[in-house]
Amino acid sequence: MGLNPEATSDEVKRAYRDLSKKYHPDLCVAISKEIAEEKFKEINEAYAMIKKHLKRANNIENPKEESSKNEKNKYNIEMIYDLVQKYIAETQLKASSLKFPSKDTLSFLETDSFLMIEGYFFSKNWIDQKIKTSYRVSLFKNFKLDKLEFLKTEIITEKENRRPKDEKTYRFKKKNENYVLNFKHIFLFAMVILLFWLLLAPKGNDSFSSVSKITETGEKIEVIDKINETIQSVSKENSSIKEISYEDNYLKTTLDTLKEKKDVDNELTRDFYLKLASKSPGSYNVSQIAYIYTYLYTNWKYVNDPTGREYFAKASESINNGLVGDCDDFAILLASCIEGIGGRARIVFAQNPTEGHAYTELRIADNEEEAKKIMEGILNSANVIYGQNLQSSYNYRKGEDGVIWMNLDWTSPTPGGEYFEATKEVVFDTLANSYFIAK
Repeated sequence: MGLNPEATSDEVKRAYRDLSKKYHPDLCVAISKEIAEEKFKEINEAYAMIKKHLKRANNIENPKEESSKNEKNKYNIEMIYDLVQKYIAETQLKASSLKFPSKDTLSFLETDSFLMIEGYFFSKNWIDQKIKTSYRVSLFKNFKLDKLEFLKTEIITEKENRRPKDEKTYRFKKKNENYVLNFKHIFLFAMVILLFWLLLAPKGNDSFSSVSKITETGEKIEVIDKINETIQSVSKENSSIKEISYEDNYLKTTLDTLKEKKDVDNELTRDFYLKLASKSPGSYNVSQIAYIYTYLYTNWKYVNDPTGREYFAKASESINNGLVGDCDDFAILLASCIEGIGGRARIVFAQNPTEGHAYTELRIADNEEEAKKIMEGILNSANVIYGQNLQSSYNYRKGEDGVIWMNLDWTSPTPGGEYFEATKEVVFDTLANSYFIAK
């Protein structure tokens, strides 16, 4: 350790702190990790021997009191705190917004196998409220991470709750939308009854007479399957009608409509995404994205738009209707939830010769290596929520500006599924108030 044989206890501790921080495998970049691990091991062995010698040589009047007083001084606190901050930052999508207090706020608890550290950090949410998050970190004796837990989140500064400016107008519009929805249900129900009657009514042609004969013999008739096939064929025809237009007026109108439908400040929408995000308290993090995506995926019920026209539901409307709608309604709600907890999302409209589609993309980072770690964290969190490894790979898009966007298409149970095969594609970024033609 480069010490004088007559070095004091404080000098020994100071040298140990400096050397262990210099050669810690997770912090050292000057030499290879293997060499750093060997040096770190030698430093710890040397320090243990010197400490044992000093303990015998010095006469400590009250060992228990001295041990309690110097609980933290047995370790290189600065190195440990650097590691703790690094481990926490890896779980956050906005690590630059984190503020950590001084190391004096940390509390330590040592066991035979682990070192437990508790502390807190500050961050801000999407409406600039100051958030205090308490955490507990469990480290092995070699300072590798065992477990990281977020214990509690508190709002330090309150901001005015954002509610719809005109509550009466909002409710009136919602009532009208429900009226349209109910009329659509009645119309679809009438069509099903009509199809049922047409399939069973004897008309004298071969297909209906064969149905009649099967009925007389008592065999099972899959009438419902025929009705469903008919309805599904109509649905496919509907989807092919939704042609993407490259005209500026159409794209500008679509962008304005999407901005209106993403009602992030609506009380119903806000309550929805905050409850989901609270399963992983703290500032914007990978587990919050995983919880929101997996919940929407597992609870969404698909229903087509009205025949022959495109209909975009507000995020609050989809929530109020029990998570019902088509792909663009899903994309609008998912993007609203992401933006509500401090993230950024955009909506992609895609088209191929047979169908149209819409999906969400999540902004990750402008550094590809950093982005890959974050996307792995999101995917791993989703697999943990499901209790099984559903997917081990993820898909993303890199923009011309170097920004990485992760695919959040609902066709996959986990974030990062395969991209829709499209011949036309338009990307709408409502926060930037812009759009561009990708294909």
